[in-house]
Amino acid sequence: MWRGTLWVAGFAVLSLSLSASAGVDINLGFGSLPSAQGWTYSGSHPEASTMQLSGGVLSYNTMGWGQQDAFAYYSVNSPSWASSFVLNITMKTTDMEEWWRPYPFAAAVGIGNDNYWMGLSIAPSYVAVDLTAHTPATVLLNNVDNHSAFHDYELQGTFGVDWKLSRDGGFVASGVWTPITAGNGFWFGDISNGSNAAVSISRFSLQSPVPEPAGLSLLGALGAFACFKRRRSI
Repeated sequence: MWRGTLWVAGFAVLSLSLSASAGVDINLGFGSLPSAQGWTYSGSHPEASTMQLSGGVLSYNTMGWGQQDAFAYYSVNSPSWASSFVLNITMKTTDMEEWWRPYPFAAAVGIGNDNYWMGLSIAPSYVAVDLTAHTPATVLLNNVDNHSAFHDYELQGTFGVDWKLSRDGGFVASGVWTPITAGNGFWFGDISNGSNAAVSISRFSLQSPVPEPAGLSLLGALGAFACFKRRRSI
């Protein structure tokens, strides 16, 4: 499990505001790094040397880093910011180290609000989910090929009600949420604080209504999200 350490201290951050009337409609572009598009990058190595852009694909490689993270996070500072959402990511995981726990979140994507959180681990041969941030992940798909070709993952959900995951248009799993205090926003990258991965992403989008005007609060958004990291124990 993740170690009980803060992972936001000392990292550079960017912020922006979201309008309630416009809702959240985020499509990550592949002509510039995430931090140039309003995302926050946190990592032990600079974003420019960790995340590479080429031919409409964003790649990151943390292989050999050990207990160091690298992820991009998009903050939305509004209580229970979304009632429902659709998150799409197209990615492949060409390599992964799993040297200190099974089902690490080194090739991961996730979403959360004040009351609920979900992380997906998209490894070379399996897909796992964690809904509590302090228990072992549950494998949803096993013995699949996520490393030689891109696959489309779509996560639909209504916070506090239910969620559904599909892969290349086919149903994978569905379930209900488990209450947990977390931060408002969504993210992708290596948050394992141990195992590492080599990942390529060709699409990331998030659509969701926002129930009230949302401004960015650095301490509120990143501080709350950091709290759940401290809940992890080895």
